Amino acid sequence: MSCTEPYAYVREYIESEPMAFNTWVTHAKALATEQAGCNDAIALLLLEAADNGNADALRYMAELADPLVEHDDRIMFTEPDPLNALRYYSNAAAAGDTEADAARTRLLNHLRQQAAQGDTQARTVLETLGIE
Repeated sequence: MSCTEPYAYVREYIESEPMAFNTWVTHAKALATEQAGCNDAIALLLLEAADNGNADALRYMAELADPLVEHDDRIMFTEPDPLNALRYYSNAAAAGDTEADAARTRLLNHLRQQAAQGDTQARTVLETLGIE
C-alpha cells in the first residue's frame, strides 16, 4: 500500500483491520517515523481512531499539538496548538489514558506561567477554556 492517495490508503487499511483502533494508532506512528509524505494518511487514521474514543490516538494527537513536546513533524498541526492539545489531553483522560491528566496539568501550568509573564496567546488559550 502507498499513502500517495491518503483516502484510498486509509479506507483499505481500515477495511483490513476493522475496529482495531490501537492497531490504527500503532500504524500511524510507524508511518510517521518510517515514511515521508504520509501526513494526510496519518492524520486520517488518528482522527478516525480518536472519533471512536481511542485514548492512544487522543493522547498522540495532544502530543502533536503540545508546544512542550518536541516533534520534527507535527503531522496535522502546522505549529504547536496548546488549545487543541489541552482538549485532546482531556478527551484522552476521559477515555482512560492514565498519563493524559498529568500532561494536561503540565501544559496548563506552563500556560499560566507564560500568561503571568505577559504572553497574550497563553492568556487567550486559558480564557477560551474559562481557566484563570
